[in-house]
Amino acid sequence: MALVKLIGDKLMKYLIRSDFKAMRKGDFVTANEKAGEFVYVAGSNALTTAQVLEIATANKLQVSKNLKKNEAAAKLDELLETLKLDEVKKMTDTAIVEEVCAAGHAAGKSDDEMLIEIVSRGVKFALAGKLFRQVMEAKGFRVSNKDRVNKAEELLEGIEFDTAEAVEATVANLVKTLPDTNEKQAKSILRKFAKANEIELPKAEKGTKKSAGGFRPKLFKWMIAHPTATAEQLTTYVTDLGKKEAVAKRYAELFDVAKKMAAALAK
Repeated sequence: MALVKLIGDKLMKYLIRSDFKAMRKGDFVTANEKAGEFVYVAGSNALTTAQVLEIATANKLQVSKNLKKNEAAAKLDELLETLKLDEVKKMTDTAIVEEVCAAGHAAGKSDDEMLIEIVSRGVKFALAGKLFRQVMEAKGFRVSNKDRVNKAEELLEGIEFDTAEAVEATVANLVKTLPDTNEKQAKSILRKFAKANEIELPKAEKGTKKSAGGFRPKLFKWMIAHPTATAEQLTTYVTDLGKKEAVAKRYAELFDVAKKMAAALAK
């Protein structure tokens, strides 16, 4: 519900609670839609007359019921300015994370790239991971663990786990079918499913276990071991691992941000 009114050179926005009580104002107010809150931006006449009157009543503002819709909205805008409300003058941590996640998801950035950007914009490291997971799931960019498990149980129902190969094939299918699911998560889900259903999973013969690790773990280990390496050296290492220069460039930028963060924290 967006209403637009210029106050000076700004658009005055108000956080309105589910009971129509005005809570805060400012350019960076945000609302918890699940709690019934919304942001009212004064001026565009987007609310109904009934909603205007509800807001007025909840905040003890005198707006006549006999006014036309446009007149009632204008009067509400005028009176809201008189309320003594805390002003939000900077983006909240949640708003920062939402902005980074939306842009990062659209650009195909990795979780690590988005998390580094979130921390570099001032969100505390201890809070960044939690907010990142919440926002990614809330915006539909990431499947929650609960949804992942529920979907996995549907896929696992009726499968025969008579050989180690069948187990491996099932894990691979979970990774392929379930969004945002890696091999470790798939194996964990399968083990829990087997335990709950009293299924004994065959184990692979000794000597057939695949070696652990992958491109990203190797690269991050190399970064930690070579904190002063140049972008050219990183590019050489990445391409030697069989990756394209475009991939190297992306991680070189990530490496540069990480070094700048480390330097800033060391001051």
